[in-house]
Amino acid sequence: MNRRDSIFFVTIKNFITGDNVFVSPELGEVSANRKLVYLEFLINAPMDYQSDEAEVILFIDKHNCERSLSKGKYQVRHHEISDNSRFIAWANRFIRTLHRANAPSLLLLDFNQLIEMLVISNRKRFEFKTFASTEIQSLDFTQLDVACSPIILTYITSEQNININDFRAMLKKTSSKVSDKAMSAVSFVESHKVQGTEVSVFYALAEN
Repeated sequence: MNRRDSIFFVTIKNFITGDNVFVSPELGEVSANRKLVYLEFLINAPMDYQSDEAEVILFIDKHNCERSLSKGKYQVRHHEISDNSRFIAWANRFIRTLHRANAPSLLLLDFNQLIEMLVISNRKRFEFKTFASTEIQSLDFTQLDVACSPIILTYITSEQNININDFRAMLKKTSSKVSDKAMSAVSFVESHKVQGTEVSVFYALAEN
């Protein structure tokens, strides 16, 4: 069955605060023709964490955290050393960005596409960063370690619709330092919960 036919039961666990959130599929999404996939977002999970149900796990870890990753398990590491407060804020932003992109929109980058690209990339470790649109034009993307990354997902979120010229300029900047062989995908979401326009990049780390 094609991954694009899947629906998702999402679990979010924060092992620092003890908070747990469960998101079930909408009743109208469930059918015999669609595979149910259990997806977990785990913030600062124990190294020996095991799941009996999750087919896909994204471990959201602190900077320089090393963990063993078997099939269906991926790590998203914070790009800087920080205290728990800043780390949790970054982790929540990552999860929130992916959830927004999973909702119906003009440029969709849903969980089906996300997982498909994770598998195809053949990488296990990723980073996530967010910038205001005003930062993009002057940003040197070589510092993001994306030049040799096989995959980069770009999430553009704006409090209102943006004109096509600004949209193209942001895409051109984010893609200018990426390898021609790299896979890429873009999402655009309009959300009143952000100020202005922000651009997030989710990309695979270079293998050692």
